[in-house]
Amino acid sequence: MADAVVAFGLHFLWELLIRESNRLKAVQEQATELQNDLRRLKSFVKDAEARARELRLAYKRSLGIKKHLKRVSCITFAHQKLSSQIRGISRRISKVIDNMETFGVREIINKVEEEEDQETLPERVMSVEKLVGHLVEENGVQVVSVCGMGGIGKTTLARQVFHHEKRCLTVLDDVWSSAAWELIKPAFPHRSGSKILLTSRNESVGLHPDLRCIIFRPRFLTHDDSWEVFQKIALIERNDIEFEVDDLTEEIQQMLKHCGGLPLAVKTRGGLLATKQGIVMVGSEESTIVDVAEDYLEKLVKRSMVLVGKRNIVTSRIESCRLHDVVREVCLFKAKEESFMQVFNAQSSVLDATSTRRVAVHLVDDDENEPVIFQQRKIQNLKARALLYITRDFHPWILSTRSFRGLESLRVLDLFGAQFRRPKLHKSIGKLIHLRYLSLKETNLSVLPSSLGNLELLVYLDLEIYETMVHIPDVLKKMKKLRYLMLPDELSNKTKLELSGLVKLETLKNFSLKHSSVKDLINMTKLRTLWVCCAYGNLAEGVLPLSLGASLKHLEELMLYNKRNGQEQVQPSKIDAGAFVSGFQRLNQLRLDIEIETLPNELQFPSCITSVSLSSCVLQEDPMPVLEKLHSLKIVSLELNAFTGRKMVCSKARFPKLLTLEFWILDNLEEWVVEEESMPCLCHLEINDCRKLKSLPDGLRYITSLEEVRVGWMENAFKDKLIQGGEDYYKIQYVSYVVFHNCSDE
Repeated sequence: MADAVVAFGLHFLWELLIRESNRLKAVQEQATELQNDLRRLKSFVKDAEARARELRLAYKRSLGIKKHLKRVSCITFAHQKLSSQIRGISRRISKVIDNMETFGVREIINKVEEEEDQETLPERVMSVEKLVGHLVEENGVQVVSVCGMGGIGKTTLARQVFHHEKRCLTVLDDVWSSAAWELIKPAFPHRSGSKILLTSRNESVGLHPDLRCIIFRPRFLTHDDSWEVFQKIALIERNDIEFEVDDLTEEIQQMLKHCGGLPLAVKTRGGLLATKQGIVMVGSEESTIVDVAEDYLEKLVKRSMVLVGKRNIVTSRIESCRLHDVVREVCLFKAKEESFMQVFNAQSSVLDATSTRRVAVHLVDDDENEPVIFQQRKIQNLKARALLYITRDFHPWILSTRSFRGLESLRVLDLFGAQFRRPKLHKSIGKLIHLRYLSLKETNLSVLPSSLGNLELLVYLDLEIYETMVHIPDVLKKMKKLRYLMLPDELSNKTKLELSGLVKLETLKNFSLKHSSVKDLINMTKLRTLWVCCAYGNLAEGVLPLSLGASLKHLEELMLYNKRNGQEQVQPSKIDAGAFVSGFQRLNQLRLDIEIETLPNELQFPSCITSVSLSSCVLQEDPMPVLEKLHSLKIVSLELNAFTGRKMVCSKARFPKLLTLEFWILDNLEEWVVEEESMPCLCHLEINDCRKLKSLPDGLRYITSLEEVRVGWMENAFKDKLIQGGEDYYKIQYVSYVVFHNCSDE
């Protein structure tokens, strides 16, 4: 359901972001340059902790620039207005607390407070040390259960203990019931020395006559602790605050009182106010719709409303996110109360969706082996603006429908994973002329109707369809507002697409030189991400011009690949990789899944390149002497005989920033040498199906930063050397996470 809440938010973001992008055109060039300077300065602060003191001084000097920037592109908040906002937030907190009583939250707080000792609360570090003490002592304790209400910090505490504890420790987070614990308990050994740390709102979880369990209850924050947490989030390093905090002490203290010592509430309020002080920056003319969306998402993260699941190693952009369960419950409660959205189960016989504009259908069935079948005619709502189908673990499901009538007002339609009884999309899709977002990703469609061209307001179109050849009529050229376009993996022979008019595109994936003209790319000057299939039938028509980089000045991610599994034999493109790549000055991610004669040299690679993935390149010379000289490189992946030689060397003091290194199916690789001081920051190493490689290099033992090693589809002899007691175990003995999978002699 968390996915549903976040996804529905996207519906409003689309129109807001489009309007925001259009407004940016009025921003003066001078303001744009100043904003870019500040962004660069902010990036340096994040990227160079060792020089933080000098950068803070530089940041203070930039305050004069900020004052000028406020006048042209910022919004200021006066003292009186902020004071009023804080009082308003306090009133909203009171209302939220009243609403939370519906869930029994007030009752639970009072109950816990009565059971807690009234002594001064210890600092969080003392709680961590106390928990670690229970886990390391040989006192017969097998289970330590951290219990308390939602938002009190159970997961945070468990995470801190996990990172503090160096021995083997099993952590089970958010176990809701004793029944769930009983189901998984047999998987854990009952012998002495085995330790389990779990978190739950239910104190009975973990208690068992066969296992000795200790209950640990995190305490609520004192008022002083709440004030300290609030300050760190809301006020720290705010050089642009235009008021004295002392003048607002009464309002802030009253607000903290309403938080009741609950860490999540304090952090959320602090994060909310953090974005209400000083200036609110708007994007520049170069900002894409993704940039603006990410800015909004980052604001939610800073407010502690959204939790980050994973960030991209290269760009630091958020790749996945989630909601705290308490925040989720409140969101769902308020959404239902205000008819903001409705969530239905696919098995419901009657779906009354007439009272809301946003509908989510959860396609969950007890029988996970059978796909869920849903009758779309159950939803007939002329007012509906967003319709999402949400599956468990991305399982396919069957959409039983002949048309999309009754949904003519939709702005968002997500049919991810839908399997249609007929592989041709019904022409009534063309009636949904208000659509901004349409996803047909991983459906079984093979024919799209010409009426698709009626959807001229589309901003996002995902046609990422695999395992079937898809025909698309030449109607995409009408969608001149498109910012994101993902084409099918394989198009039919009769498909020809003219895309030259899609000048607003920021992301274009699976562009085919066989089905479109390379000249179409020249006008797409806003592109940030481009995937190109280089297979084609006529060599003269398919060559990528070396000057393309001059047109696509903002390109950050580029992938060139050949189709290998098509029904017809196609001739791979001949590309001078070095000359071609050198034209893209802002490129930071490059994937070459094509055969090339030589790797671009270190001068031809863009200076900001951070990720290089090579596949099927059939390079005869060791690529490491070139790659190791790219000082910004963080990720290197060599796959499918990207290198066909027998020996590879990582030289001394090279790869200064490399974090991830992966080898996949390098059939001829026999020897890998890592010299001392090479790859000093390496965290993740993965080796799969390199069967001639006899052992890991001795130099790995000097890489103290290495945290994870994964080995798959290697011979047993290779694995046996690395397990405890093996002759090569010393090379990875300090690595905290080592995984072997599918290792055998077959």
